[in-house]
Amino acid sequence: MNESEAGHHPQKTYILTFDLAQKIKLFRSIGLKTPNPDDTIFTNIKDELIVMVSRAFAGANIRAVSMEDLADEILSRAMDHRKHLSNATVVSTCVEIADLKRGQTIDINRLVGRSGDIIGLGPRPGHPSLEDQIRLIANACDDNPVILMEDGTFTGSTMLQILRMFKQLKVEVAAVVIGFAFENAVKNLKKEFGGELIVVEEMENFIDWMPDHDFFPFVPNCGRVVGVPWNGYNLPLYTHNGASYSIPYVLPFCPMTEWTSIPMDSALEISQYCVKRTKDIFSEMEHLNSKRITMGDLMGVKPRVSIPIAVGQSRLPHMNLFVTDYLSDVCHELA
Repeated sequence: MNESEAGHHPQKTYILTFDLAQKIKLFRSIGLKTPNPDDTIFTNIKDELIVMVSRAFAGANIRAVSMEDLADEILSRAMDHRKHLSNATVVSTCVEIADLKRGQTIDINRLVGRSGDIIGLGPRPGHPSLEDQIRLIANACDDNPVILMEDGTFTGSTMLQILRMFKQLKVEVAAVVIGFAFENAVKNLKKEFGGELIVVEEMENFIDWMPDHDFFPFVPNCGRVVGVPWNGYNLPLYTHNGASYSIPYVLPFCPMTEWTSIPMDSALEISQYCVKRTKDIFSEMEHLNSKRITMGDLMGVKPRVSIPIAVGQSRLPHMNLFVTDYLSDVCHELA
């Protein structure tokens, strides 16, 4: 008796990728002391987050993958195709992958309006327009081919946009290497891309995929960046002090169930946990640095810290607010 005859459906999968410890370590580049990446605060967060997401999706397979391990696996698969790598330039939107091969990073994200609605692809805060980034990479390639490597893709739309921009500049993309690719993404890429497509793992019966750093406000790259359309481009919103803003993937900032697929009865528990643990991390940083830390103190780190705001929030926070005070207020709101 086969699976369909038995009425059995393949187990669904929810993917969690982990790089929170590495993202917090980035604050050292602006002179702030941070907990070590192997500190128990990070291992506990990982273990407890997996447990909570497992409860939210009873019977589902929760795939927990470190970004460092995923980057290693993607590069390992690409190295099996040395004919492409002999003179090719590695390009990725994922800095962990680009750094392993001393490649080029495209700083790209999907921008949203303050209402939370997606307005389109644009640069990450603090970076040039996508067109300028691609042009600089094309010049650096010096007529050599490109290997585009990504951690994963849902629909393939972002990768297709990158491939089109390279094509306009007559840059050859010899191969595309992807960690996780979902069924529609593979189909869409094959329609337009004629080069070699290497997928570490194709996902057919998935629920969703979330990086852990998107759950923790004030962490570099957390959330959906708030942007504005301008003169045919989509650009991050900046205020007079150079601050950018983002909407984290937890309550009360966003419609969490819609953005993460986590059911509402679990969304509150996970949001309370993540905001409290973020406060614990920054409290520890205050202890290590013997000072209170303001939002303004976090500026200058790369990737940028975008100030967390909620969908539809009218007033923007002042940069002299203490991070732990702000997070305490959010905890009280969630209580």
